[in-house]
Amino acid sequence: MAFVRNDGVKGESSLILADPSGAHETHLATRRIGNDIGPFDLPSWAPDGRTITVSVADPASDGLYIHLLNVSVRDGSATSFSPVHWRSLNDTRWLPDGSGMLIAAQERSGAPQQIYWNAEGSGEVRKITGDVNSYLSLSVGSDSRSFLAVQSDINVNVWVGPGNDPDAAVQVTSGRMDGIGGLAWTTDGRIVYQGNVGDSYQIWMVNADGSAAHQVTNDRYFHTHPAVCESGHSIVFESDPTGLQHLFKTDLDGNNLTQITSGAGEGSPSCRMQSGDVVFSGTDPNRHTLLYKMELGGASPVALSDRLLVSKPVYSPDGTCILAALMDPKTGTVKGSLVPASGGAPRYSRDIPSTLDPMGVVGWMADGGSFAALDDRSGIRNLWTFPFDGSPGKQITHFQRSEIHGFAWSPDGKRIALSRGPIEQNVVLIKTGS
Repeated sequence: MAFVRNDGVKGESSLILADPSGAHETHLATRRIGNDIGPFDLPSWAPDGRTITVSVADPASDGLYIHLLNVSVRDGSATSFSPVHWRSLNDTRWLPDGSGMLIAAQERSGAPQQIYWNAEGSGEVRKITGDVNSYLSLSVGSDSRSFLAVQSDINVNVWVGPGNDPDAAVQVTSGRMDGIGGLAWTTDGRIVYQGNVGDSYQIWMVNADGSAAHQVTNDRYFHTHPAVCESGHSIVFESDPTGLQHLFKTDLDGNNLTQITSGAGEGSPSCRMQSGDVVFSGTDPNRHTLLYKMELGGASPVALSDRLLVSKPVYSPDGTCILAALMDPKTGTVKGSLVPASGGAPRYSRDIPSTLDPMGVVGWMADGGSFAALDDRSGIRNLWTFPFDGSPGKQITHFQRSEIHGFAWSPDGKRIALSRGPIEQNVVLIKTGS
């Protein structure tokens, strides 16, 4: 069997062979990984057993990072499967007759993931599905003409409710993926969020009652993770118009758009509201993802910690520290940590509950005494708070369906915005011919 093992501390991804018991491992191939260079993924044996096809991500000026490689089982050498590149890729399967591969992928930013056929060595792609749903896992029949796929129907929107009673939130937008890529409040009570309309991920803004929804950005690029900055006068967000993620800043009305970072890959910004600085994830010269800080006036970014950053960093309400999940590069241990705004060793660390995703969305309660996170111990992701004094966590939303994907409290803590809605998945049978 073949599988992938990723080592975040070393910054390496390995394709490994082993017998069915998992023993007698052979490291077939290894590659360096970082913010802009992705690991081996989705290994698929070719029908002749001589090669294993894997997906990888490499920098691309057009944003189509993902491509396929054939790795030789004999010597581990890698060659291109085809010249076709993808925006994202969910699954691949060789057809048993060897005529090509089925690929569940996204061909451009904002488009739903569809199913395609691509022959080895060919730039020709045939689109098999074409609808508003996305397709995930694939399984191919022995006749090479029928297959199963997991079809995903996403209906996520922004909801707003009282800060002390999030269960009472009501829906205020009517998109399909509103807020999945982040949301934030302005100082005058509006909500900034990532929206997807017309196969385009843009930054949107809406009043708290759902009125006056409009795009802040309007181009063909992928924009995500908005943060309101500079006392509520600007928005900083992540985008990749040159094929590598950097941070950009715009006025609230979409004017004066400027790129503010230009390193080896930056994202996930969080601003100290009453000042001009931003913290974010960045890549150091060793391709490690670290916590960085910079002044929006143009000063160079500085690393705040030598520990590896594995979550979105979030400034505390008083701006004195940053909440983040950090990995010790020596032990690989991940802990929820509070890093001083000036940098240095964490002033607080705690183990992360197994029901909480360390790479998921986190935030602060308005009083600064606890943090909030999405926890699935109830069977569906709900909001919980975890006090910094070590006392037990407390569940604060109790939804039985339409789970939460993101959240943000207003600056005064009186209201909360949720990105919430169902992602329904069904297994469908597709036949391509007799």
